[in-house]
Amino acid sequence: MKLVSAKCPNCGANIEVDKNSDSTRCEFCKSKIIVEDAIAKYKIEVSGEVEIKNLPTLKNHIKLAERYYKDNEYEEALEQYSKICELDSNNCEAIVRRGICKSLLLRYPNFNVNHITNGLKNACTILEEDDDKDQKINKFVIQCDFAIKRIESTIDSYVDNNFLNSTAVEGAITRLIICLDKKEYFYSLIKDNEDIELEIAKSIIATANLINKKRRYYVGTVNQRGQKNMAIYCINRNTLNKINAIKNKYQTRYNYIIAKRNPMQPVMQTQSSKINIKPQYIYIGAGIGGFFMLIFIVLFILAVISPYSFEGQWISDNETVEIKGTTAIIKNDTGSYNGYYSNRSIENGYIITMEDQNGVEHNYKYQEINYNTISFCELKNDKCIKFYTPKEEKEGYKYITNETNS
Repeated sequence: MKLVSAKCPNCGANIEVDKNSDSTRCEFCKSKIIVEDAIAKYKIEVSGEVEIKNLPTLKNHIKLAERYYKDNEYEEALEQYSKICELDSNNCEAIVRRGICKSLLLRYPNFNVNHITNGLKNACTILEEDDDKDQKINKFVIQCDFAIKRIESTIDSYVDNNFLNSTAVEGAITRLIICLDKKEYFYSLIKDNEDIELEIAKSIIATANLINKKRRYYVGTVNQRGQKNMAIYCINRNTLNKINAIKNKYQTRYNYIIAKRNPMQPVMQTQSSKINIKPQYIYIGAGIGGFFMLIFIVLFILAVISPYSFEGQWISDNETVEIKGTTAIIKNDTGSYNGYYSNRSIENGYIITMEDQNGVEHNYKYQEINYNTISFCELKNDKCIKFYTPKEEKEGYKYITNETNS
């Protein structure tokens, strides 16, 4: 490492810097400086020449901004891109990335993606007469989409890791819907590039899936005794329908491009070889096939006619789940929800899935833990979050409750 004399452009202190480095930090004022500019300032003052205007140079600002941006140091990158815009008001790359940095620096729930879209709109205006307009805008669209993904991830993580009330959850959903709207705007700017179309369409579908996946949120409530409870918050059905309509639109376009690129290959016609099979082998094969078919039919009939042991009324605090025949009813303080249910077998039990009139799925697990212990619980992310006991308990059996589980 070779150190040379230099002067800090900010405080004017005499310092020593590594000539081969691009940037360093002044040991006196602690500000970040460009090595080339510090050396140039030192040479100018020692030789007695007049200081050059617009020092440091635009080229150095661009170089340093690029490095900060790639290292996710958005505060430093924003400072550099702002200086670039002052020196060159038509630098579209700086305009777009300045907006991205502004949005990414905002901490949830201080949410604002308008900086991203405003930067992109300003760049599009500047590029109106540019011959490579479409190619440059396509590049900016990818950068903006990446920034929106980062913001979505922050929202998702915040909701999953905090005890929120219904107002806060509704705010998070609104923010995700705004992200979806911005991505649709990005898609409208794409010109003659199916690769980017696929990328943004896939990103739109992912956002719709994220909202759908979390369409039933568990929100925090506090009862009269000051105890924290969990309640269900459901997204408005009309909102879900609009989101799914958007998802289906871009899923159709995505599938079309994929199908166009990978058409089904025609089956090659080959001359079949003549195979001689002895009759007795045919009879043996038919007999074995018939035997297995008979076993399948018997098992199917037993599965259909056998009663499920989880049918009945299951109760937990203020909520009752009643399963009877082909229907299920959920009753709690907020109302009553009717729907059909389905089930699948697991070891020593069943997973029961039902959908209420709002289109929200409820998952439960019935399981015989051992010869006399039964568990019936509501599932979230494959984990039991609430345990139920039957209205009419079986003699000789014990049931797992919230108290015993804790």
